[in-house]
Amino acid sequence: MIHKVVLSLVCAFTVFTLQAQRVTTELQDKSWIKINGESNVVDFSFRQDAEGFIDKTMDITAVRTGNQVTLSRKVVTIAIKEFDSEDKMALRDFFKLVKADEHPYITVTLAHFDYLGIGFDNLSILRTPFVDIALYVDIRLAGVEKPYIIPVRAARNDGKVEITGSKKIDIQDFGLTPPTALFGMIKVKEWIEIDFQINLMITEKM
Repeated sequence: MIHKVVLSLVCAFTVFTLQAQRVTTELQDKSWIKINGESNVVDFSFRQDAEGFIDKTMDITAVRTGNQVTLSRKVVTIAIKEFDSEDKMALRDFFKLVKADEHPYITVTLAHFDYLGIGFDNLSILRTPFVDIALYVDIRLAGVEKPYIIPVRAARNDGKVEITGSKKIDIQDFGLTPPTALFGMIKVKEWIEIDFQINLMITEKM
């Protein structure tokens, strides 16, 4: 069934791991995902708290080869209708656009992620306050799956890790047509931006 895992989250703890590492993660407050878009008239934003699709605690194993990491849990499934917005009309139109009744979830599957801008030395990874990584994922939306590379920064402080990332995607990649209103006077742009911030407390396991 649905795996309550977020790949932006699960990558965080492994950013500082060695060859193979088991950790327990605990989701902290102020963790969220947003979908932002714009039309020729107004911008819009839809938000969902991460507690809706991330387990409060998780046990995960990460295996590192060179600068590449794979995880024991790889899937995040996000319920589309759990997004909210002050612009209820735009939100309703978004649900219709992505066929939320027929395909109620956005599913993201992590193939692996790579360290960026850092050597393979384990000590340098453990000592740095933040690491930039690239997530190699497949995103499934409206019944169509497409591959993407998502840039992410994971910063740590006293055992806590804050993961932030942003990715623009073209909804036409998923066979979706940007909607229009008022006889074509209002036109929604084909690009949307997915932003997220995930805060975790991480404990290494023996």
